[in-house]
Amino acid sequence: MNPRYALWVSLAALTMLAGCASALPRDSRPVPTGGNAELMSHIADSPYVTSEAGYRAARIVWRGAPFEGDYAALSAELEQGGLIGDWDLGATDYLRRYQVGQMLCVAAGIKTGVNWNMTGFGRYGYRELVFHEIAEPRGDYGLIPGGEFAGILRRLDDWTARRDGTRVELGPEKR
Repeated sequence: MNPRYALWVSLAALTMLAGCASALPRDSRPVPTGGNAELMSHIADSPYVTSEAGYRAARIVWRGAPFEGDYAALSAELEQGGLIGDWDLGATDYLRRYQVGQMLCVAAGIKTGVNWNMTGFGRYGYRELVFHEIAEPRGDYGLIPGGEFAGILRRLDDWTARRDGTRVELGPEKR
């Protein structure tokens, strides 16, 4: 057997055994708690949206004002309000699109479709955002980049303004 071939076969076997998934770098910057503009800037500059940043943004959409408390109190309030499920996410864990869909549909009062109502699966929330042209059609389980999440928040704000005339001041647009 060719030594190079043997090397490649052994590397492939080791990769499968080790579950060679690259770890994503964590966003160690503190999430702003004082204002909408600072939070939107933080989100837009993030490679992926952390649960703390996403929860704070969803809370602004839901209540119209930032939450200045800690992450545990924020999570408890959102879970009690039905915006999040029992996801068991730490503050620096990244959000997936289905989680964003569930949070934002509940926060904005978007009436969801048959699938969500019959199954109770919040993952259909992202598909509801796609249906209303608030989000782009992408995989439900993928991580959501900060710029994409900021765009979804802007389009959601426009959508709610068309629906009932209410707007949430998210902050100035980045140029």
